[in-house]
Amino acid sequence: MNLTKNNTDSFAASLIIQGPLISNGVTGAYRGSLRNVEQKDIKNYNCFEAIEKNLVAAKNHFQLIVLSVWEGDEKYLKKNKLIYDYVDEIIYNEEPVLKQSYKKRNSNPSFQNQPFTYNNMEKQWMTTLSGIKSTIQHGADACIKIRTDQILPISDLYSSLRIAYSQDKILVPYFDKNKPWALPDFYFGGNALSMFKFMDSLLNQQIKYFSQNVHDQFFFGGSFYLSRQPDINWIHYIKSTNNFSKYQKAIILNSWEKIWLPASEKIFENLVWRGEKISIDSYTPVFNLNESLEIIKKLPISSTRNINIKLALTNLVDHSATKKRFRFKIIEVLSYLILKTWTRF
Repeated sequence: MNLTKNNTDSFAASLIIQGPLISNGVTGAYRGSLRNVEQKDIKNYNCFEAIEKNLVAAKNHFQLIVLSVWEGDEKYLKKNKLIYDYVDEIIYNEEPVLKQSYKKRNSNPSFQNQPFTYNNMEKQWMTTLSGIKSTIQHGADACIKIRTDQILPISDLYSSLRIAYSQDKILVPYFDKNKPWALPDFYFGGNALSMFKFMDSLLNQQIKYFSQNVHDQFFFGGSFYLSRQPDINWIHYIKSTNNFSKYQKAIILNSWEKIWLPASEKIFENLVWRGEKISIDSYTPVFNLNESLEIIKKLPISSTRNINIKLALTNLVDHSATKKRFRFKIIEVLSYLILKTWTRF
């Protein structure tokens, strides 16, 4: 399939709709922390309505539409003519591979009493990556990933993607004024090659170095792998609290200046998630980048080193491919810590 690009600006974009066809979780109207979710807050949502509405709108804007779902979802799609007519490619991601992504949170005791105990972060990265590969194979310049269980104002989404692409940035839903180091992952997009590098790195590199929180991992991992400053040492990203050192604060500021871009406010405030409009009052979003940068500049600086040494050493042991590499990394870490013992950074 050769995409027809607009002759005036040679821009062809792909929409990746990623996720299951039956979605289980809270709705957009839910208020509060996910750690406080009760069974009454959980909804089993049939995603066909959301997918169909997004598809009809997307055909007027996107040159390529990819649906990336689970392997077991094929049986649900067989009788849906609209989806087959509108989608250019359907990817059924293999379940045995995807199930590996559930292990992390299943083994975490703090989640055992919740209605849902799994973390599908890596499952999202896998299915998004397969959609990005299709995007590149078909020759699209840019792509954006959305969820199967959310309805979005597609025209505004496309406009925001064009802006991000023109600035060579990754589009994200918003800047969180209370947590500038954490990224929401409802929808994100940008240059197709940058998106591939980002997702591929999150799956194949030592992403757990950066944090044990999914949204922090998304931010710090992406900031690391897409950084225009390759000399930044990974150790600086490992944090134990939300009080950042001078160096870490500089990384957060640099990342928002050069990598991330908040999408249009209209997209988020009109988002419908699992059948209910999102409660924007439950979030602390900022959609203006200049305002976001000013908030970061005012972040207090920690008077102590903010490095999670235990996490760093654990990851080194878990992910070292050879004993030689492990010894090298241990020497590197210890040397770094000794040099910084009396220096605040």
